[in-house]
Amino acid sequence: MYIRNAVVSDAKACAALIYSSAAPKFDYGIGAFGDNPIEIIEDAFEHYAVHFHKVVESEGQVIGVAAFHTHKATRKVALKALCWAISYYGILKLPKLISRLATLTKMQNPTANDTLYITNIAVSPKSRGQGIASALIKAFEEEAKAQGLQVALDVAVDNTNAITLYEHLGFVYQWQKSFTGNPLANIADSCRYVKVSTHSHSR
Repeated sequence: MYIRNAVVSDAKACAALIYSSAAPKFDYGIGAFGDNPIEIIEDAFEHYAVHFHKVVESEGQVIGVAAFHTHKATRKVALKALCWAISYYGILKLPKLISRLATLTKMQNPTANDTLYITNIAVSPKSRGQGIASALIKAFEEEAKAQGLQVALDVAVDNTNAITLYEHLGFVYQWQKSFTGNPLANIADSCRYVKVSTHSHSR
C-alpha cells in the first residue's frame, strides 16, 4: 500500500469513491439535472480535479482517495471548475447549478490563508479499518507542516465514525453549519474540524 498523486487513469475508480464520501450533496449539486453523479465526477476528475487529489494504491487498485487545496489555490480551482461546468452542462443550466452549489458552499467557510483544506476523503468498503484514511490525512499534514499551514476538514454531523477518527488524530471541533436548501435533499449539518500544526505560523 502506498500514497501517490492521482493521475487521469484513476478517474473511474476515484469517481465512485468520491461520490460515496458525500452522496446526498453530489445528488443535490452536480446531479441537479438527473445525470449520473458518478459519471459527472469522473469527467470533472479527468479534466481538472485530478491535480488536487491523492490516492492510496494497493496491488494495482485504488482503495482510497482525498482532495486538498489551499487558500492560494482556491481561485485557480474555482476558475477551472467553472470552465469545466460551462463545457459539460452548457450556459443555460449554469444558473440552477450555481444556485445549488452556492447553497452547499454556505455550509463551509472559505479556506483561510493559513490552512490546507482536505475534502472528499473516501476508502473502499472492503479496505476500511486498515488505517487508510489516517494515512491520507497524515500525508496532507506533512505537506501542511512544510508550508507552515494548519489542516482543516468538514464532516457530516451524523458521520460518527469519521468524527471519532478525526478527534483521535488530534482534530478539534470548530463550528457547525446547517443546510438551508430543500429538506428533501436529506443533507446533514456539517462540522468543521481543525488541527494546528506545531510548525504552522501564527497570523
